[in-house]
Amino acid sequence: MHSVKKVLLIEKFTIEWLIHELTPDILELIELKFKEYGSKGVDIVNFVMIFLSMIDHQEYETLYITMGLVDMFKELAENNRETNYVKYTDVTWMLVDV
Repeated sequence: MHSVKKVLLIEKFTIEWLIHELTPDILELIELKFKEYGSKGVDIVNFVMIFLSMIDHQEYETLYITMGLVDMFKELAENNRETNYVKYTDVTWMLVDV
């Protein structure tokens, strides 16, 4: 029974779910955090930490949300032909494309 719950959590915390969680208030806070890192953008570690701090979740969900955030970072980086950094504008473009 426990493993069934893990499968469901993996399926729940997708890029689409993450995008759905990004309210205008959260996006504003994320933008402020990104500005702290300058024009270069944020690396994957800071990206995950920023989003995890903004998305309300239970502790047991952290790993699954992190997996979704890693997927999101990879997709953003690939779309920008950048592998190490993502800018806030990349996130907003993803929102427009959805």
